[in-house]
Amino acid sequence: MSVITNASIVSANKRERISGGFYITFITSDNVSKGANFSLHWLEKEHYFEVTDIEVSGADLSVKAIEVGYWGTKFDKQNDFDLRNLIGKEIVEIKNEETIKRINKESCWC
Repeated sequence: MSVITNASIVSANKRERISGGFYITFITSDNVSKGANFSLHWLEKEHYFEVTDIEVSGADLSVKAIEVGYWGTKFDKQNDFDLRNLIGKEIVEIKNEETIKRINKESCWC
């Protein structure tokens, strides 16, 4: 089981090579690789995340991921969203290749 421990909205900084967006950190005992996709079910919608950083935290992994998918439905585009509501929520890995292809396609919609 993977549980969200931190959530943040980060501003982009091209000079420091920081990609802006909505990031979460979660703890998992499963092996995770960079670029893996995860899904969070929130208020009857799926929100998708892609792993950017992985650290060892005791016997578990601390994983940082950025929200991906269609920009209009991302958390950082919602004015009334409270980041604290996500702490403790479960996130699951996406292994279905068709779903991953769809997420990547939606990420390119502008």
